[in-house]
Amino acid sequence: MKTLREEITVAVHTAGGILTPEVAHAYRTTYRQVLDEAQSECPPPEPRHTGKRGLQKRPKARNLLERLIHYQEDVLRFMENLIVPFTNNQGENDLTHDQSAAEDLRLLSLPGRRPDVLPHSRLSFNLS
Repeated sequence: MKTLREEITVAVHTAGGILTPEVAHAYRTTYRQVLDEAQSECPPPEPRHTGKRGLQKRPKARNLLERLIHYQEDVLRFMENLIVPFTNNQGENDLTHDQSAAEDLRLLSLPGRRPDVLPHSRLSFNLS
């Protein structure tokens, strides 16, 4: 699955950001074939025959497979839409930025630190 998604990403990048409908259809077919193989390797659990109520516990791999099947159009949307990124790294980068900002504030409060100079910056300000 990972190899197929990386192959699709390279094809999208090579094509300039959007695949033609024919190529996208071919990749969707291959994606469904991979999901069908995964279905045979990780079948759904057998239904309960006892009087227990509620949902039956499923392995993590099965839960992931069901999400990939249910959201396959969303997973492959990056092939035909320039706005949709391959990954959600921008969100992770935003979190990292917030963490570094918190680190800067922590450094400002250290004893012996010059309060008029911001860490990681050439900016200074006058406190008097």
